[in-house]
Amino acid sequence: MWSSSVFGGTSRASRPAVQDARSPLTMDRLWTVHQAAAFLGRSTSWVYKAAESGVLPRAKGMAWGLRFLPADLMAYARGELLAPLPERRRERT
Repeated sequence: MWSSSVFGGTSRASRPAVQDARSPLTMDRLWTVHQAAAFLGRSTSWVYKAAESGVLPRAKGMAWGLRFLPADLMAYARGELLAPLPERRRERT
């Protein structure tokens, strides 16, 4: 088998814990894209696209990345937040 030195990595046990989709989802912190995707059962690329298009509610004012309020995502999953209609361009007259 492959040894970890072949890839220049360390064993999984010695790596620092990183919060991602496998970590417990807490209500007192903002969720990452991976956590939101795990909760919604969608891919991370879908979460990025849905947040960018305004379909998925996201935390505002975050200069350090895309984050989500757990309560907003739960409301979205229950169908309480309706997806906004795409803006239509006005035709030139």
